Amino acid sequence: MIIFATTNPSKKANLLRVKEYSDYHILMLDEAMRVGIINKDVYQEPEETGTTYRQNALIKAKAAFDAITNGIHCSVMADDSGFEIEYLNGEPGIYSARLGGTKIQYNEKRHILMKKMHEKEVPYTERAVKFVCHCTLIDPLMGIHDVESTTCGFLPWPDLPDGLETPGNPYLRMLELPGLGNYDKLEPKLKSLLNYHEKAYREMMQLIKCIEGKDAD
Repeated sequence: MIIFATTNPSKKANLLRVKEYSDYHILMLDEAMRVGIINKDVYQEPEETGTTYRQNALIKAKAAFDAITNGIHCSVMADDSGFEIEYLNGEPGIYSARLGGTKIQYNEKRHILMKKMHEKEVPYTERAVKFVCHCTLIDPLMGIHDVESTTCGFLPWPDLPDGLETPGNPYLRMLELPGLGNYDKLEPKLKSLLNYHEKAYREMMQLIKCIEGKDAD
């Protein structure tokens, strides 16, 4: 059994689209609490005090792992993600979700970001952006394992393409992929293959399979 230490519905949806997910019994954090696998009186939502994606993913995984009810043996998986704009020297990076504070809407975050880039018209070649997802697994027998996936492209300028003002993560929706166009307008299967969260989850499921196979030899 694997506990996915998140209550984010978008991450749950990403995981459900990963084919390898069906090979394992995976519970979200709130589900694990509801059935008593995670002791809700022990678990405390951690502060993301790390300076790297890996450090924050490990902090989140460890918080859940340390709250597993005595006598229950299972793994915990957590991730941390963000995106890095070359023109802004890698910002916002690990602070992507907290850009402008945690209580403002995504569209407001987008406007803060675009304001930073609005000082001068940035050449297309300098609008490179990298989306990063780092996934960490803690297992009582296998130890700690990590995977990291990226999706790279360019940002449109100065605003989002038409039709992308609907709710959702505006960062990934902004992404322009060389030779493919706007990410949000790709067909679902291709979007799933290119989604940086789904790529990391897929790699983690494959890594677990590989480790289990080696342990069985």
